[in-house]
Amino acid sequence: MKYDIHDDEENDRERFVLGSAGMSKLFVLGVNPSTANKDESDRTITKVIKFSRGLDFPGFVMLNIYPQRATNPGELNSKPDDNLVGRNTKIIRSQVPNEGSPQIWAAWGDLICSRDYLWDCLSKIAHELKKNPIWNHCGQPTKQGHPRHPSRLAYKEEFFKFNIFEYLEKKRIVKK
Repeated sequence: MKYDIHDDEENDRERFVLGSAGMSKLFVLGVNPSTANKDESDRTITKVIKFSRGLDFPGFVMLNIYPQRATNPGELNSKPDDNLVGRNTKIIRSQVPNEGSPQIWAAWGDLICSRDYLWDCLSKIAHELKKNPIWNHCGQPTKQGHPRHPSRLAYKEEFFKFNIFEYLEKKRIVKK
């Protein structure tokens, strides 16, 4: 499948955005991109497409907390690249509309624990988007209390409202 929303300079090291156009889009925030690109899906993107269609969203936009590609998040840089973080946040802000009530699916699972800096990146993204979007998660949280990753979900799972700021505060306390 070819995607009409993608990085102009997509490469093997990072990906900032991937998706398909539609009158309304489901915005999905994962931890980091894996192998999907503008021409081919991977397991996560395939799940995202099926979920978005099941929720009557003709389009979707896959975004990530950190844009470095890695099939295993444990392979992410040990320290964040501030340039990547800044570009990623700017691109996310440009993709999620300022008006209306865009829907964001929190979809990172326990993978957010792969690197400490992912918490700071997520916090920066959430505060940049402010309270405009409606945040959701799918299925029951993981045992560690994180919103589940799409590849770990059955299609019968339901979506629930997700308070991103309450989550960040709670996880900060746990992390200390």
